[in-house]
Amino acid sequence: MKFVGWTTAILVLLGVLTAWIDPSSGGLMHAAVLTLAAIWALYALIRRATIPVHWIVLLPLGCAVLGILQITLNWTVYPYETWNSVTAWVARAAIFSAAYTGFREGRQQERLKSSIVIFGGVFSLLVLLQWYTGGGTVFWIIETRYKSEVAGTFANRDQYAALVELLLPVALAASLSHRRSPILPATCAGLMFASVIASASRAGTVIVCVEALIFLMAASFSRRNFRAVGLISASLILCTLLGGWSYVWERFSYSDPFEYRREMLTATIAMIRARPLTGFGLGAWPSVYPAFAVFDPPGVYMNHAHNDWAEWTADGGLPLLGLLAIFGGALALRTRKNPWTLGIPAVLAHALLDFPLHKSAIACALFLLAGASLNHRRNIVTPVLRNSREITTAKSLLQV
Repeated sequence: MKFVGWTTAILVLLGVLTAWIDPSSGGLMHAAVLTLAAIWALYALIRRATIPVHWIVLLPLGCAVLGILQITLNWTVYPYETWNSVTAWVARAAIFSAAYTGFREGRQQERLKSSIVIFGGVFSLLVLLQWYTGGGTVFWIIETRYKSEVAGTFANRDQYAALVELLLPVALAASLSHRRSPILPATCAGLMFASVIASASRAGTVIVCVEALIFLMAASFSRRNFRAVGLISASLILCTLLGGWSYVWERFSYSDPFEYRREMLTATIAMIRARPLTGFGLGAWPSVYPAFAVFDPPGVYMNHAHNDWAEWTADGGLPLLGLLAIFGGALALRTRKNPWTLGIPAVLAHALLDFPLHKSAIACALFLLAGASLNHRRNIVTPVLRNSREITTAKSLLQV
């Protein structure tokens, strides 16, 4: 089963590394995930193996069923995009199930988290270097239609920030738990934090600061791990000074940070009022928006509402909002037990101001972490027993 989990994680990683060509890369990733899921199901059927299922997987599947109902009952104004959305929700459910099954053992989950920390640190370092020297290219190689401000493989700074919001708590948690070697995860956390500050996402900056503050306060007041707190703080500050912070400070000084967002939200609320129960069809927001637009800036194409929650409600009505609210609430409750999943509610909160979860790579990464966090076997955190005396002592304690 771990093969399915790691293969799915690699597919999500490839989606992140090709994010600039989404939706094409997202469609290919969804197709690959669904193909893997079909092979996995066939293998389990032949071997008569049991596939563990968590009830949360019913929520993204419910979103897909809602889209099918919209098509069947002619509620959607754009059946083609609704079918695409149905496929995306089924793929996210498959990713969730693969992660839940493949990383249910503590050892596999720890390896996944270690891989996330290393990837996040290396990727963030490349983003910092590319931000100042890339000239709008993807890692100095692939030309884009932008002249600057491409964050790694993301042409949108807020979407890149959302990815880091998912990964940063994993690194922060590793920095606090690795008492013997916290330097590597702390350095990776500093690079991730600094890359968001340098790329100047205002919402992202606020969220990663809150994430870091939560971990530092928890470590100071509960664990009293002051050495790790000092190391993490030094890494965050040093990397931020080296990466630069003046640009985001300048962006915070803008007179109207909600320009365009306010008008788009007003139009989206009008769409919700028009069809509160059925919605206009999953993925139909860009097609319906012009009929409700309160302004039309020249040369600007409104592809999303810059508020995922409002856009989901306009597309799928209150039923879709309810399914996703239950999903977010259930996972938010898990953060107390698994603090490294703090990035999941953080990105869901960010989705109130931007559209990170309409980016396939970010949505799939979120469902991967969500599935991995719900493992039903106890984590393997017991230290290695080095000699027979320790083994004898451990056995006696277990007998008691």
